Amino acid sequence: MVIVPQTNIILLKTPMELSDNNQLTWSTLEEQFNYFYNLPKLSLDDATYQRKEGVIRFPTNATTTYEDLLQYNYCMYQNEAYDNKWFYAYIIEINYVNDGMSTIKIETDTWNTWWNDLTFYQSFVEREHVNDDTIGKHTIPEGLETGEYICNSVDRDTTLSGYNANMRFIVGATTYPNMDDAKDSQCGSDIYNGIYSGVKYFRYDATSTIDIILELYAKAGKIDSITGLYMIPEWLAPLKSGTLYREVETSTTPQQYQFNTAKINTLDTYSPHNNKLKTFPFMYLTLSNNTGQTNILHFEKFSDSNCTFLVQGCLCPSGSVRLFPINYNGEPANYDEGIMLGKYPICNYTSDMYTNWLTQNSVNVLGTTLTTDDLNLGSSISSSAIGLLTSLGSGNPAGVGLSIGSGLTGIADSMIAKKQHNMISPSVQGNINSSDINNSAGTNTFYFYKMSIKKEYAQIIDRYFDMYGYKVNALKVPNIRGRLNWNYVKTIGCNITGNIPQLDLEKIKSLFDNGITLWHHTNTFLDYSQSNTIIS
Repeated sequence: MVIVPQTNIILLKTPMELSDNNQLTWSTLEEQFNYFYNLPKLSLDDATYQRKEGVIRFPTNATTTYEDLLQYNYCMYQNEAYDNKWFYAYIIEINYVNDGMSTIKIETDTWNTWWNDLTFYQSFVEREHVNDDTIGKHTIPEGLETGEYICNSVDRDTTLSGYNANMRFIVGATTYPNMDDAKDSQCGSDIYNGIYSGVKYFRYDATSTIDIILELYAKAGKIDSITGLYMIPEWLAPLKSGTLYREVETSTTPQQYQFNTAKINTLDTYSPHNNKLKTFPFMYLTLSNNTGQTNILHFEKFSDSNCTFLVQGCLCPSGSVRLFPINYNGEPANYDEGIMLGKYPICNYTSDMYTNWLTQNSVNVLGTTLTTDDLNLGSSISSSAIGLLTSLGSGNPAGVGLSIGSGLTGIADSMIAKKQHNMISPSVQGNINSSDINNSAGTNTFYFYKMSIKKEYAQIIDRYFDMYGYKVNALKVPNIRGRLNWNYVKTIGCNITGNIPQLDLEKIKSLFDNGITLWHHTNTFLDYSQSNTIIS
């Protein structure tokens, strides 16, 4: 049987690359044919059967020369006598034979020839353009150079910061400031924030008040009943309702409040379009207590729109305050990711040893027993103290006059003793801890440093993600589509089947294992300046 030559060969000028790194996707075979057929072309009809990976013997003449053939880099052919299928191939070499003939060596474009015959199965996908770019969904490390980090902004918890703003004085004592009656003046113990205390805590809001209180205790000979004097932020020491002596409220749980700080959306003013840049290590939050303790948190691990923290405090000498994130990394209260605040100052205070000694030793001075009346304290202390303690908040209580007086008429030996004590410098009680300079500067609080890579690196990495998607390292069906203009896919051991020649199937698998960019529109082919938003 004689076979009539019916093979159609069309040489084409296309933007396709021999490397196979970039390919086009199609919705239908008809769409694919129309695109290629309408490219600049040179047709040869009624040729003999064209073999795959073969050589095309293309006639040349005065109107179609060897030089004319060199303009073409692609071809499509159809062995119409046997099948209606169109094959697509790269032109890899054109050789001059004679004035009437040139040979064209071709290599099958396996993707364009067989794309419609392929079935994709789950494969290990190393990289791809994802179809869900929710912030925090993709956090697998990329191993990219990020350069130095820059601080975009700093937030601070103003509730805790600054002596001038909200610091108060706490006096721990075993007796009340009204010390007329030693029996009635005993304080007893109490519970503060769930911690047992053998003394009561009193809060005063000004230094002038503290001076009066210390003098009051000293004159009553009870300075030793003060076990401590320290500074605390007001929120940690609320006053007991209806208290006469400015007692601190007791409780069985810590004082606490929430603190929110906003997330950042830009990196050194650069706004990325790939949301992975809005995750660690490209941006993050550094917590600091300003005394050397820091902790790094990831913005994407907060389930709320802001970064929310709980600040808890316990009333004790120097205070105890911690901060930890809530609704972070799946934990309603993530204690392990928190930090402690530096201690508040334990204050120095003057104990007038002379007055205190004189009161404690008010016996046998020339055989005379001294009383509180001799010190001009007498019964006036109660009424004065009550008036004082009900108006201490201002730090300038009115109508209160405390004078030691001169009713003591000692003799020589007693005078010597007085002189000896009077020459002793007031003793310094308490100590200064390492956070005092922070308290002095108003910086003993929690700081929130919002860090990111520099704009230069952010732009470079954003463009890298534009081209090659994210590292996903997942067992899944590769994303062939899903983006507006292109999808990049790289697999390891791609699983594809199809009723096609085995060598061609292996070639297609290798395209995906090596990494392939699939372009969805011919008019934007290789144009990375185009938008590539998610469409499904």
